[in-house]
Amino acid sequence: TDLDRRPVAVVCGGRMVRVLDLATGTTRATFASHQHVESAACTTVGGRPVAVTGGNRGTQIWDLATGTELAHLEIAGHALGIGPAQEIVIGSGPDLVVMQRRSSGRGDNGA
Repeated sequence: TDLDRRPVAVVCGGRMVRVLDLATGTTRATFASHQHVESAACTTVGGRPVAVTGGNRGTQIWDLATGTELAHLEIAGHALGIGPAQEIVIGSGPDLVVMQRRSSGRGDNGA
């Protein structure tokens, strides 16, 4: 995922999420979660770079540019991934949840 035309990745530990610049290896941003974060992934949603983090208390979607929490899903996210069409894939116990973006029909890509 790119942020300001730079490749980034997200890593987690405890209640912290770090956004790393992959070209330099430096931390671009750090933001705090209200839960212990076990897994993280990043992608784009509607052209916006986002981080998806998960733990026992649910799954969160964050705006990578601002560190703002965009959504909290009541789905424990123990394993996270991004599908080939940018779907958010959440492993929760024996279940697998695939979240696919749909257009709202308003001409704004559903954002």
